[in-house]
Amino acid sequence: MRRAAILGLATVAATGTALGAGLPAWAAPAEGSIQGVARDAKANSYIVVLKDNASAASADQAKASAAVSASAKSLSAKFGGKVTAEWSTALRGFAINDLSADGAKKIAGDPSVAYVEYNSRAKKADTQTGATWGLDRIDQLNLPLNGSYTYPNSASNVTAYIVDTGIYVDHSNFGGRATLGPNYAEDGHTNSYDCNGHGTHVAGTVGSTTYGVAKGVSLVAVRVLDCDGFGYASESINGINWVTSNAAGKHAVANYSIGFGGINKSVDAAIKNSINSGVTWAVAAGNGDDYGRPLNACNYTPGSVTQALVVGATDSSDRTAYFSNYGGCLDLYGPGVDVTSTWYNGGYAQISGTSMATPHVTGAAALILSAHPNYTPGQVHNAVVQSSAINVVKNAPAGTPNKLLQVRQGDPIQVAGKTSTLYNPRWGTTEVYARSTTNHLIYAYYALGWSGWIDLGGNIQGDPSVFYNPDNGSTEVYVRNSDNTVGYRKYLNGWQNWGGLGQQKVAGNPQVIYNPRFKTTEIYVRTDANKLAFRYFANGKVSDNWVDLGGALTSDPGLVYNPRFGTTEAYVRNTDGGVDYKYYSNEWSKWNPLNGSVAAGANPVVLFNPRFGTTEVYVRAADNSLSFIFYATGWSKWATPIAGTDLAGDPALLYNPNAKTTEVYVRKSNNQIQYLYYINSWNGWTNLQGSFSGNPAVIFNPTYGTTEVYARNQADGHANYKYYANGWSGWNDISA
Repeated sequence: MRRAAILGLATVAATGTALGAGLPAWAAPAEGSIQGVARDAKANSYIVVLKDNASAASADQAKASAAVSASAKSLSAKFGGKVTAEWSTALRGFAINDLSADGAKKIAGDPSVAYVEYNSRAKKADTQTGATWGLDRIDQLNLPLNGSYTYPNSASNVTAYIVDTGIYVDHSNFGGRATLGPNYAEDGHTNSYDCNGHGTHVAGTVGSTTYGVAKGVSLVAVRVLDCDGFGYASESINGINWVTSNAAGKHAVANYSIGFGGINKSVDAAIKNSINSGVTWAVAAGNGDDYGRPLNACNYTPGSVTQALVVGATDSSDRTAYFSNYGGCLDLYGPGVDVTSTWYNGGYAQISGTSMATPHVTGAAALILSAHPNYTPGQVHNAVVQSSAINVVKNAPAGTPNKLLQVRQGDPIQVAGKTSTLYNPRWGTTEVYARSTTNHLIYAYYALGWSGWIDLGGNIQGDPSVFYNPDNGSTEVYVRNSDNTVGYRKYLNGWQNWGGLGQQKVAGNPQVIYNPRFKTTEIYVRTDANKLAFRYFANGKVSDNWVDLGGALTSDPGLVYNPRFGTTEAYVRNTDGGVDYKYYSNEWSKWNPLNGSVAAGANPVVLFNPRFGTTEVYVRAADNSLSFIFYATGWSKWATPIAGTDLAGDPALLYNPNAKTTEVYVRKSNNQIQYLYYINSWNGWTNLQGSFSGNPAVIFNPTYGTTEVYARNQADGHANYKYYANGWSGWNDISA
């Protein structure tokens, strides 16, 4: 029986073959082994993949094609068999039928041949079982479903190739956008009309009017499976090769909801080469073994193609589908249980499988490519994965990325000010908070990929202050509301509603600190009377009123908890342009002057250094240089670590526990980021380049042992970041 199937698994197990026992005086042709899985393979049929030099790899397609033909003719004449297909685009090789196993081994041993594989069986990967819940699910981060699907564009400038059982192109729900491509299924049919239903269902999820993710995409049927939903590797390679040639110069995505019972190197190579040519491929992870028991997708084609978007399936409760393959080769999950879509008789059907999850991802890739037509397949791949919802799949197996497809709306969110960052040890995530240009609180987090910006609402001004509360494992964010009061939101096992801290009017951004001595969250503000005031949470309850700490402030306070003395310390710029501070041990001290000269509009920034047990205060001085002072057994004098940098904003500070360094990051007057560090002495300034209109924020990430720097890009208002791990990365866009 011949079988290539829709998102099915094609079995390919390496099978060795014994060489001949004796050699005459002349050398017999060398023999090699036949690779792949022999079970259910097409009898006496093989895939021959040529070495690049044998097929005259060339940018000239005509020459490459002629070279493959010459090799195929020569090898078949020498060892037997009938050449049935030749490929020079996605793969350099040919299919050959009516060839004995001995002849196949001899071809495998020819020096011009890379390898020979069984012509493995492939099959669709679905399970037969209103408005589909899948579309509803992919435009919102969390359940419950809201009954709608909102999408950023229709992808009318993108072509989606459906490599499958064909498409019933006359279906009214395609609106004339579906066309017939070639038919490679060897079942006597002369065109690529669907006689099974699977390909039409897949196409409908990619781009039908009612059930499609990308409602304006052009759909092209590439038929490689028969009416029973089966085929062979050679037919798939024919289709992949044609897509690669036909897609040249187009904005193209391709869906491959087909699977094999093992690794098929030639199909894998064809898909990889097609991706390298500029086509974005989404492929099904597979539906387990013959009994529906999930398997590791890395061990099966096409789940082994990590350059493609490898897709598992979930149900409407965000649980992994019982049949869905798993493993580190998966990129993400998509809706794949009881999915409604178009059918080959002009009607509609509801079926399940990773076959059904994959076209959701293909459609999402088309939307991204439509919005960013110059994106490479790698960039589309990253955008799809980084836009996914993190940690919402309830039973994702260990080692499998817990990511669920999300369709993001419109262009990336722009940041209006400085980003605030933290490392969350409970989840092992980096979290970035900011005010959007619409004055909402937004955040994004990194867990094996960026979540994309999440809108927490509100109507805020200034920059948020955020910290992790180790007592209850919550993230807490404090903001200045549009009416100049203080608001906050907390995340424990979900985001709580907005809360407020009374009617006290503030003149700057609230600052927050955790006090481990008293296990309190402490919030400090510059009031509208330019005094310092604070409130605190203890045992989950907020203190009765704001406490007025006096002073004459012209800045937001810089805060530090000093474990050496068990004190909370607050540092401010006074009306004379110097620094004052006070601290709480068992009661509040008086205000103490540190003098110095702080630039107008600048804020003191404070760090406790555990290596030396010192409190260190850094400021942008009146001459825009970096200036600092520290307390060991008494206060030092103000000093400039290294001259030569003119600051445009407040510094960002980090103590690096791995390197045992104090690190200082600044934005220069030319809007580039520079940093220096102290280990036993100050090093020189290092330029991190970029162009930024927001001051940097910096954290140490213990999960990766990296230093991470975040800032608002001057050109587009996006939040950018770079990190240090044995060397600096380039600047990356959180929104990409």
